[in-house]
Amino acid sequence: MINRNQAVSTAGQGHWQIPQAAERCATSCEMGATSLKPVTVTGVRQKSSSHVSGLDDVVIAVIMTCHNRSGVTRRCLESIVACTLPPAVKLKVYLTDDGCSDDTVAMVRKIVPDAVISAGDGSLYWCGGMRLSMSTALEDGADFVLWLNDDVVLEKDSIEAAWRTLPVQSRNVSAHEKPGMSAIAKNIVVGSTVNPETGKLNYGGLKPRGGFKSRTVSVVDPRIESQYEIVDPGKEAECETMAGQFVLIPRAVALEVGEIETAFVHWLGDVDYGYRARALGVRLRLIPKPIGSCPANKIVESWKIPDEGKLSDYWRKMNSIKGLNWKERMIYYKRHAGCGWWLGWLLPYVTQVILFPFQRKVSPF
Repeated sequence: MINRNQAVSTAGQGHWQIPQAAERCATSCEMGATSLKPVTVTGVRQKSSSHVSGLDDVVIAVIMTCHNRSGVTRRCLESIVACTLPPAVKLKVYLTDDGCSDDTVAMVRKIVPDAVISAGDGSLYWCGGMRLSMSTALEDGADFVLWLNDDVVLEKDSIEAAWRTLPVQSRNVSAHEKPGMSAIAKNIVVGSTVNPETGKLNYGGLKPRGGFKSRTVSVVDPRIESQYEIVDPGKEAECETMAGQFVLIPRAVALEVGEIETAFVHWLGDVDYGYRARALGVRLRLIPKPIGSCPANKIVESWKIPDEGKLSDYWRKMNSIKGLNWKERMIYYKRHAGCGWWLGWLLPYVTQVILFPFQRKVSPF
């Protein structure tokens, strides 16, 4: 547990007893569904009344997943330990080791000895790994969950900035245990990151761009968007959905919105979660400054560069887990893009197939 004074507990070293993940409850992801029913996470252990009586011993569970990039994960964990924390707030790391064959697990135990490490087999990817860590944290009774990509390097005041952005009503842990939580307390806090090489904003809050709601999204710059709010230093900008690099979710909101959609493997789970939360009346609040840095993901675009070979080979690559998997995108578009969902869903495939003979180095997307 990491507290305000950055004292890391040494309890729990040695062999780890990994809590079982909360019972999975699938969301409404039938191919024809355009609306989503609330997801119930069951099997969650109830906390004692003394634990929820106020702001004493508030636990933020840092949710992470990783696969074979020990050096990257190390820098992220070291930045977590260096963070200053609000009074009476503690951090506990929940990390999924998704089949790492390097020294990741030993490194994590050295930097954060009481981290709860869940084991994957290498097939969980981002959505599955984050889902496992999140359900384990909620099962343990965490007051808040903080999604954190393991390639993010945090500013020292990032946790404090997130806490300040969260309205007072959402900080009251006792309110999270009451049914029918007031709408004013339903908030998610989203942090933005910058590219460490260019200093430009690259991940964070998202807003629709273009004719179709879900076809493309652009990053909301909180340093600009907040200027359009009523002049009030305590009021931050909002966004319609988010990338999952840094997202703070109160316990009650996490339980109401549910887990990251099981239909998504690597992409879309975070953006889908943001839209689902908004549909339930949750406000997505932006921290009014970047919370750290995160390198641009160069792998995500790799499928767009056609290899020498047949169209069938390229089609398989495009529909891979890290490409434009047609089944996942169909669920996403049917759910969020309205009656014209099929056009936004179909257009990239048609365009790529038509242009394939003419492009070997450049993609139109």
